[in-house]
Amino acid sequence: MSRSLYMMIGLPGSGKSTTVDKFIDDYVGAFIVVSTDAQIESWAKNEGKTYDQCFAKFIGPATTLMKKKVEQAIEDGLDIIWDQTNLTVKSRASKLKMFIGYGYEKCAVEIYAPARPELDRRLANRPGKTIPKHILDNMIDNYVSPTLSEGFDDIFYFDYGLLITKESEIKECKERYAKSSNNPKN
Repeated sequence: MSRSLYMMIGLPGSGKSTTVDKFIDDYVGAFIVVSTDAQIESWAKNEGKTYDQCFAKFIGPATTLMKKKVEQAIEDGLDIIWDQTNLTVKSRASKLKMFIGYGYEKCAVEIYAPARPELDRRLANRPGKTIPKHILDNMIDNYVSPTLSEGFDDIFYFDYGLLITKESEIKECKERYAKSSNNPKN
């Protein structure tokens, strides 16, 4: 039986969790979704507080718990959907190392961010969960698209919620995105 890791990759507000929610509605098989954000939001809700109010307190424990959940899922043979930003080669490498020798197909799922005004609108519509502008700017500046050479077996690209599968469409989309005002770096 083939097992899969789906590593979500994209800026905050790009639609990673929304894509995961749509994906799992139709998913066949045993899987787990791991997300520090979802865990922090859950713990914050239990305390009657917001994500922002609890982030500093819970990011460490949420990260530890997420790692344990991944290790258990690997042991149990579950497919894993890793829902975090995963913006840099370094952050992805530390996670991909966990799967060496376990026979997982490692799939990157890159979600293209909308134009900066739309991205800012989406982020502003998350009450109690804010990202300071300088942090978001740093994330945008350091963002590196995934490559097969990192250790991924496949890469899926989503643009405005649509899966792009044809190589020509992927190339066209990447070129258009790199040059356009839709790229938050521009």
